[in-house]
Amino acid sequence: MGKRERLENHFFCGCSHLGDVILPRNLRHIGMGAFASCHDLHFIEIPQSVDSIGSSAFYHTSLEAVSLPKRLRYLGTSAFRSCELLTTVFLPRQVKLGVSVFEDCSSLQEVILPDDLERLDNSCFKNCRKLCSVKLPYKLRYIGEYAFDSCDSLKSIALPESVDTIADGAFSSTSLKKIILPDNLRYLGKYTFRDCRLLSSVSLSDKLEVLRIGTFDDCPSLHELTISARIKEIDSLFFMRCDSLKQINVDEGNPYFCLCDGVLLNKERKKLLWYPREKKDSLYIVPEGVEEIGEYAFFKCEYVKTLIFPKSLKRCAASAFKECLFENIQTQSEFLISFTELK
Repeated sequence: MGKRERLENHFFCGCSHLGDVILPRNLRHIGMGAFASCHDLHFIEIPQSVDSIGSSAFYHTSLEAVSLPKRLRYLGTSAFRSCELLTTVFLPRQVKLGVSVFEDCSSLQEVILPDDLERLDNSCFKNCRKLCSVKLPYKLRYIGEYAFDSCDSLKSIALPESVDTIADGAFSSTSLKKIILPDNLRYLGKYTFRDCRLLSSVSLSDKLEVLRIGTFDDCPSLHELTISARIKEIDSLFFMRCDSLKQINVDEGNPYFCLCDGVLLNKERKKLLWYPREKKDSLYIVPEGVEEIGEYAFFKCEYVKTLIFPKSLKRCAASAFKECLFENIQTQSEFLISFTELK
């Protein structure tokens, strides 16, 4: 290849039997899809001169290990996506990662991230099903959408205090057992921990203000959750699929929510937000003063057989009593609801 400094886009793309390549020492850029679908490519030595690797450059190759040059500053979208034999990756300092860089690397077990990395982009390690060890850098601020989605072997991870944003689905379908959200966290996305079936302990950030839809959907080992002091908004569908949640605690300093006999209400006690599905009392009397019952508030509450509404009740969400098994409903309110509407 002589003194070539750039390997153009798709240069060897689809050369499925290519197994041996010697890259020039002065090469600086490996283009988009340059080695994509080179299925017999098991090893390549990337020169220290390379400072950028384009999108899908090594997509769906058979690389088992890769040593990235210290000068590398950019690793493009899907650069090593679907490298199913890749087991270990060491990333150099100052490198910026594109979307889905290591997505579908099903044999990847260990990743060493640089200390100065501030952003993990969307789907970075999605479907890396053997990934069990990741040390997140202390300067990391942003964890992108579905960054670790379906990393089945990921049982623990320490989130640095620098992290202020965890985007939608970032840790969904992992094997995390415990998570401590950093105090600096301000944004926790939708479905962040969905289908984390071993997750049993969660510590929310003191700066977090909103709980979004599906954050803990289908987490059957999560039985207790504490609403921290600054939480001021809870999505109306947040509790819909939290089937195993038995108890909610509310920080005494929270000015927006409170508990009444284990039932979550807003601070003014005018809106009932959530009734514990595992609360085994057969009779529940909605407290006087409650004017509204929120969406999915009693969803799948199979133990309550008799429900008594107060005079103050004015509104009920259409989904408030979905999949309930009431046998007797009494109301003192002018707002009348028929038995058939509640079933």
